[in-house]
Amino acid sequence: VSLACSDILVFLIGMPMEFYSIIWNPLTTPSYTLSCKLHTFLFEACSYATLLHVLTLSFERYIAICHPFRYKAVSGPCQVKLLIGFVWVTSALVALPLLFAMGTEYPLVNVPNHRGLTCNRSRTRHHEQPETSNMSICTNLSSRWTVFQSSIF
Repeated sequence: VSLACSDILVFLIGMPMEFYSIIWNPLTTPSYTLSCKLHTFLFEACSYATLLHVLTLSFERYIAICHPFRYKAVSGPCQVKLLIGFVWVTSALVALPLLFAMGTEYPLVNVPNHRGLTCNRSRTRHHEQPETSNMSICTNLSSRWTVFQSSIF
Protein backbone atom coordinates (compact mmCIF):
# COMPACT_ATOMS: atom_id res chain seq x y z
CA VAL A 1 0.00 0.00 0.00
CA SER A 2 2.85 2.36 0.81
CA LEU A 3 4.50 1.64 -2.55
CA ALA A 4 1.21 2.33 -4.33
CA CYS A 5 0.84 5.59 -2.39
CA SER A 6 4.32 6.75 -3.34
CA ASP A 7 3.65 5.92 -7.00
CA ILE A 8 0.34 7.77 -6.93
CA LEU A 9 1.99 10.77 -5.28
CA VAL A 10 4.68 10.83 -7.97
CA PHE A 11 1.91 10.84 -10.55
CA LEU A 12 -0.25 13.45 -8.78
CA ILE A 13 2.55 15.79 -7.71
CA GLY A 14 4.88 15.44 -10.65
CA MET A 15 2.86 15.08 -13.79
CA PRO A 16 0.40 17.99 -13.57
CA MET A 17 3.15 20.41 -12.62
CA GLU A 18 5.47 19.16 -15.36
CA PHE A 19 2.74 19.42 -18.00
CA TYR A 20 1.76 22.88 -16.81
CA SER A 21 5.32 24.18 -16.76
CA ILE A 22 6.29 22.67 -20.10
CA ILE A 23 3.15 23.26 -22.16
CA TRP A 24 1.35 26.30 -20.78
CA ASN A 25 3.73 28.29 -18.63
CA PRO A 26 7.38 27.32 -19.06
CA LEU A 27 8.64 30.66 -17.79
CA THR A 28 7.63 32.03 -14.43
CA THR A 29 8.02 35.04 -12.19
CA PRO A 30 10.49 35.35 -9.30
CA SER A 31 7.68 34.89 -6.74
CA TYR A 32 7.51 31.26 -7.86
CA THR A 33 10.57 30.27 -5.76
CA LEU A 34 8.75 28.70 -2.80
CA SER A 35 6.45 26.53 -4.91
CA CYS A 36 9.41 25.56 -7.12
CA LYS A 37 11.38 24.36 -4.08
CA LEU A 38 8.38 22.58 -2.54
CA HIS A 39 7.39 20.85 -5.77
CA THR A 40 10.92 19.63 -6.44
CA PHE A 41 11.34 18.37 -2.88
CA LEU A 42 8.01 16.49 -2.83
CA PHE A 43 8.51 15.02 -6.29
CA GLU A 44 12.02 13.78 -5.48
CA ALA A 45 11.05 12.49 -2.03
CA CYS A 46 8.19 10.44 -3.50
CA SER A 47 10.45 9.17 -6.29
CA TYR A 48 13.07 8.10 -3.75
CA ALA A 49 10.34 6.45 -1.66
CA THR A 50 9.25 4.39 -4.67
CA LEU A 51 12.83 3.33 -5.31
CA LEU A 52 13.44 2.44 -1.67
CA HIS A 53 10.17 0.49 -1.47
CA VAL A 54 11.23 -1.70 -4.39
CA LEU A 55 14.68 -2.12 -2.85
CA THR A 56 13.17 -3.07 0.52
CA LEU A 57 10.82 -5.59 -1.08
CA SER A 58 13.70 -7.16 -2.98
CA PHE A 59 15.83 -7.40 0.15
CA GLU A 60 12.93 -8.88 2.12
CA ARG A 61 12.37 -11.54 -0.56
CA TYR A 62 16.09 -12.35 -0.53
CA ILE A 63 16.04 -12.90 3.25
CA ALA A 64 12.83 -14.94 3.02
CA ILE A 65 14.27 -17.25 0.35
CA CYS A 66 17.87 -17.60 1.54
CA HIS A 67 17.26 -17.52 5.30
CA PRO A 68 13.67 -18.71 5.87
CA PHE A 69 14.04 -19.51 9.57
CA ARG A 70 15.61 -16.15 10.38
CA TYR A 71 12.93 -14.41 8.30
CA LYS A 72 10.16 -16.22 10.19
CA ALA A 73 11.70 -15.23 13.52
CA VAL A 74 12.10 -11.52 12.76
CA SER A 75 9.14 -10.78 10.46
CA GLY A 76 5.87 -9.32 11.62
CA PRO A 77 3.59 -6.28 11.37
CA CYS A 78 5.77 -4.16 13.66
CA GLN A 79 8.88 -4.72 11.51
CA VAL A 80 6.93 -3.90 8.35
CA LYS A 81 5.76 -0.60 9.87
CA LEU A 82 9.32 0.20 10.91
CA LEU A 83 10.60 -0.51 7.39
CA ILE A 84 7.89 1.68 5.83
CA GLY A 85 8.72 4.48 8.25
CA PHE A 86 12.41 4.06 7.48
CA VAL A 87 11.70 4.30 3.74
CA TRP A 88 9.70 7.53 4.04
CA VAL A 89 12.09 9.22 6.49
CA THR A 90 15.13 8.25 4.43
CA SER A 91 13.57 9.48 1.19
CA ALA A 92 12.69 12.82 2.80
CA LEU A 93 16.23 13.19 4.20
CA VAL A 94 17.84 12.35 0.85
CA ALA A 95 15.62 14.88 -0.94
CA LEU A 96 16.17 17.60 1.69
CA PRO A 97 19.23 19.23 0.02
CA LEU A 98 17.03 20.06 -2.98
CA LEU A 99 15.19 22.62 -0.84
CA PHE A 100 18.43 24.59 -0.78
CA ALA A 101 19.72 23.81 -4.28
CA MET A 102 16.59 24.57 -6.32
CA GLY A 103 14.91 27.87 -7.06
CA THR A 104 13.99 30.31 -9.78
CA GLU A 105 16.77 31.82 -11.79
CA TYR A 106 16.91 34.21 -14.69
CA PRO A 107 18.45 32.12 -17.51
CA LEU A 108 19.77 34.94 -19.69
CA VAL A 109 22.35 36.48 -17.35
CA ASN A 110 26.00 35.58 -17.12
CA VAL A 111 26.63 32.37 -15.24
CA PRO A 112 29.89 32.28 -13.26
CA ASN A 113 32.65 30.35 -14.96
CA HIS A 114 32.49 26.66 -14.19
CA ARG A 115 35.59 24.68 -15.13
CA GLY A 116 36.68 27.32 -17.61
CA LEU A 117 33.39 27.43 -19.52
CA THR A 118 31.87 30.84 -20.23
CA CYS A 119 28.33 31.67 -21.17
CA ASN A 120 27.37 34.33 -23.67
CA ARG A 121 25.76 37.51 -22.42
CA SER A 122 22.22 37.98 -23.63
CA ARG A 123 21.46 40.90 -25.92
CA THR A 124 17.67 40.71 -25.53
CA ARG A 125 15.40 43.32 -23.98
CA HIS A 126 14.77 40.97 -21.05
CA HIS A 127 18.35 41.42 -19.90
CA GLU A 128 17.79 45.01 -18.76
CA GLN A 129 14.98 44.19 -16.29
CA PRO A 130 15.00 40.50 -15.35
CA GLU A 131 12.80 41.07 -12.27
CA THR A 132 9.88 42.49 -14.24
CA SER A 133 10.12 40.17 -17.22
CA ASN A 134 8.44 36.78 -17.22
CA MET A 135 11.66 34.94 -17.98
CA SER A 136 12.77 33.19 -14.79
CA ILE A 137 12.70 29.39 -14.63
CA CYS A 138 12.63 26.74 -11.91
CA THR A 139 16.06 25.11 -12.01
CA ASN A 140 19.05 24.18 -9.91
CA LEU A 141 20.68 27.41 -8.79
CA SER A 142 24.10 28.07 -10.27
CA SER A 143 25.29 29.45 -6.90
CA ARG A 144 24.31 26.17 -5.20
CA TRP A 145 25.74 23.77 -7.78
CA THR A 146 27.78 21.78 -5.24
CA VAL A 147 24.69 21.22 -3.06
CA PHE A 148 22.81 19.98 -6.12
CA GLN A 149 25.66 17.65 -7.07
CA SER A 150 25.87 16.25 -3.53
CA SER A 151 22.13 15.61 -3.59
CA ILE A 152 22.45 13.68 -6.83
CA PHE A 153 25.39 11.59 -5.61
